[in-house]
Amino acid sequence: QFVVVGAALLGIYATVPFVWFGLLWKQRRLLHPDTGGVGEFERGGLLDARRKDVNLVSLAFLFEPYRPEWYFMECFEMFRRTLFVGALPLFSQSHYVCASVGVLLSLMSVIVYRELEPFERSENNVLNYASQYGLALTYMAALVILTGLGDALNSLAFGLALVAANVP
Repeated sequence: QFVVVGAALLGIYATVPFVWFGLLWKQRRLLHPDTGGVGEFERGGLLDARRKDVNLVSLAFLFEPYRPEWYFMECFEMFRRTLFVGALPLFSQSHYVCASVGVLLSLMSVIVYRELEPFERSENNVLNYASQYGLALTYMAALVILTGLGDALNSLAFGLALVAANVP
């Protein structure tokens, strides 16, 4: 029963990033104008114009930190988080399978964010890398705990390492 209710609520919640994407897509020409190869000075002007456009003010929280070509990344990020928090626990009854899928998805997130570098500020990209690796290490630690490979490890040291991995 819980799985059915959880899946139904997850389905409703998962529509939010798609609605946001639709709203951003309607404004895509303002968010990422086809300007060809613009220099850094012109790019700054585009970013300022994007921030001040009255048609985009209500959507600014979705695209502001991202480079213009990745204006939709917040939608991807929310869907990714929904997948980890909502869908992954419903994926299987086996904790091993859920942890393994978590490792796979988190490593895919590392690759996506490393290759795209979607944030305008490089500091945000670096912080995002650390967060993605922390997530991957957390799922790997779950596998270590579930399989018993960590039984010989010092519990305090293992716990502290896990906390350190999640505090970038």
